Amino acid sequence: ATTVTMPNPQTKIVSGNLGFLNRIKDLFFRLFNYVTTGKNWKSNPKLWIGSLIFLRLLLVFLREYGLTLNKKNLSKEHIFLTGAGSGLGRLMARKFGAMGAKLSISDINLPGVQETKEILIRDGVPAANIHVMHLDVCKRASITECAQSAKSTFGFVTMLINNAGIVSGKTTLDLTDAMIERTMQVNTTSHMHTIREFLP
Repeated sequence: ATTVTMPNPQTKIVSGNLGFLNRIKDLFFRLFNYVTTGKNWKSNPKLWIGSLIFLRLLLVFLREYGLTLNKKNLSKEHIFLTGAGSGLGRLMARKFGAMGAKLSISDINLPGVQETKEILIRDGVPAANIHVMHLDVCKRASITECAQSAKSTFGFVTMLINNAGIVSGKTTLDLTDAMIERTMQVNTTSHMHTIREFLP
């Protein structure tokens, strides 16, 4: 029988189903035109029910033939991640580690980022894929040192994630000058310095 190859190279559909596929495509475009012309769904409840059934069948069809997104593979990526000692930074490190990325993780809290490494190893991330650094993003020299260390360990950094950030939780009038300056250094100025370190 003649076959039609779908986006997934392992998925094939026998030509006997082509008429069915064409009918689905035709119904889809009719529904799309109906929605985009702004007609009232309440004026035609049969179309409303039919569209719900159609969408359900479409989901079943896509699932049946394996037309799903492939899991992203980051094995060729080198990610430099700041603020990886806790919270969102740690979560991102775990997600990217599970996807095979080489991780240069850093934080001003060295015990915290070392704990992140231990968690990654328990998750199954190879220790050879993890490089831990102590980084104070307020200090230009610290950024340069960590950037050089990361590049010498895993090579060119392909992804930079400026996750490190602070918040005082105080009103503007209650902030001291030192708090304002540090907030700007960590949350804004440091981004400029890290970007400059890794631009080709």
